[in-house]
Amino acid sequence: MTNPPTKTITVINRNGKTRVFTYDENYQLLSLQNSQGKTTSYTYANGRRSMTTDANGNTTRFVYDSQGNLVAITNAANLTTYLSYDNQGNLLSVINPLGQITRLAYDANNNVIRQTDRAGQITQLKYNANQQLIKMIAPNFAPTTYTYNKGRLSVIQSIKKPPRF
Repeated sequence: MTNPPTKTITVINRNGKTRVFTYDENYQLLSLQNSQGKTTSYTYANGRRSMTTDANGNTTRFVYDSQGNLVAITNAANLTTYLSYDNQGNLLSVINPLGQITRLAYDANNNVIRQTDRAGQITQLKYNANQQLIKMIAPNFAPTTYTYNKGRLSVIQSIKKPPRF
């Protein structure tokens, strides 16, 4: 049995530091060697990353459902983060190893309209008829508006509210 073909790309930055990237025949990253010569490797199953092993030998495992959605990430300390999805494949929740939940809600066009973080704080997002983000209201921040010109984002504006006395 022979190994499948691989492609290696070496990148040297302006400081002379070298990184070496190795890809498989499907252009999936197999390994990354940093400028100190330490390598992080990546393993795939059914075209999806199933495992990452860092230069220190720490392994992170990835589990997918039958739809190809990432549903669990287990780190080297054997702590797992769980993810759930709706029928359209939209991410609904992330439960971290401490049991803290981040939730997302979507409109009929699958745009995120609300994110509730693990502390219960809510970020709201609004879109125009072209499904472009036009407003974001996040806790502890001034509302941010997004303006488009001919379909391209042209202005991002966040005006701080003046302090009240």
